[in-house]
Amino acid sequence: MGKFGINVGEDFPAEEVVPPERGREDDLCRDREEWRAKARAFKEDVRRAAQKHFGEHSFTAHNAFMLRIVLAVALAALALAVVPHGLLLAMAVLGIVFFMAHRGHFHHYDYYETPHGDA
Repeated sequence: MGKFGINVGEDFPAEEVVPPERGREDDLCRDREEWRAKARAFKEDVRRAAQKHFGEHSFTAHNAFMLRIVLAVALAALALAVVPHGLLLAMAVLGIVFFMAHRGHFHHYDYYETPHGDA
């Protein structure tokens, strides 16, 4: 470093360490921790209120039975909505296939000649 006229000991002391300014970052960290603590406290309040009103086990066999009924009705409604569309698609594909077969589009690539009636 002496080449440039700067000596480490005089202009830039090696022992002196400047602490980084972290005032803003520390404030943000403190704010985050405060919000997390508030969120945890809110969740605990909600859990205690639910336990107080609904008891220790709010999901009982009765609720599972009702859930199964609701799922069965939802599946039936979904099937009633999807099946007609599938049938319409199948009928459209079959109609296109039969139309092409009737017009003779499937015989373009036959490798043999069909015999005529006068042979």
